[in-house]
Amino acid sequence: SAQIAFGSVIVSRTGHEPSSPPTLPKWTPAALAVAEALLCGIPATVAATQNATGLSTGSCTKALSFMTASGWLASDAARGRASARHIVNADALLEEYASAAIMLAPSEQLSVGLTANDTIDALVELGKKWDKQGIEWAATGAVAATVLAPLLTTVTIATVFVSAETLPELEAVANKAGVRPIEGGRLVLKPFPTVAVNRMATEANGLRLAPWPRVYEDLRNAGVRGEEAAEHLRAEHFRAAGNG
Repeated sequence: SAQIAFGSVIVSRTGHEPSSPPTLPKWTPAALAVAEALLCGIPATVAATQNATGLSTGSCTKALSFMTASGWLASDAARGRASARHIVNADALLEEYASAAIMLAPSEQLSVGLTANDTIDALVELGKKWDKQGIEWAATGAVAATVLAPLLTTVTIATVFVSAETLPELEAVANKAGVRPIEGGRLVLKPFPTVAVNRMATEANGLRLAPWPRVYEDLRNAGVRGEEAAEHLRAEHFRAAGNG
């Protein structure tokens, strides 16, 4: 903490390093996966979210702490049976999740052609081929919404998550199903955005479906009709869950 004065020149040193601002919690792929699990009804505990997503204990702990600090989760007591966390406002968590999901979505995608007129039937047949080869997949967007909460009468473009990360891997997945890349194709292949989307996918009507929060997020970015379908999906799910 020296101070040196020489005429009009003064050199002062406090001896204290400036402190770094605290790192604020933020959305990560792991946090998105945990949010998907919570919105699907998984209890807000480390054990439950870890079992649902396959993430590590540390990742689930950090994600739950982030959501608690952000005000989306709370507990009725500091300790004891009443200390388990729960969602404070499911609508708010869904909206924040959807906004973050857009920012963290994988950039790779591949458009491929579909020859059949019925998009859904064509996707069911492709899914059978992927299943035989052990390729994991899950429909999202409008195709998934026709099963989860029907509203749209026609679906011309399908979006499917597959177990691939790079463009060459997406092309390999397409080739194994006998479809070829084509600009403006009616089927869009994308990598799984989170581990929860794959692990928590469900099956219905021959389709493997992404969890509803991810379907909601994808619908919101599909134009006006997509926004209407997204709102319908949200309302139907929360009504069934008793959240309004």
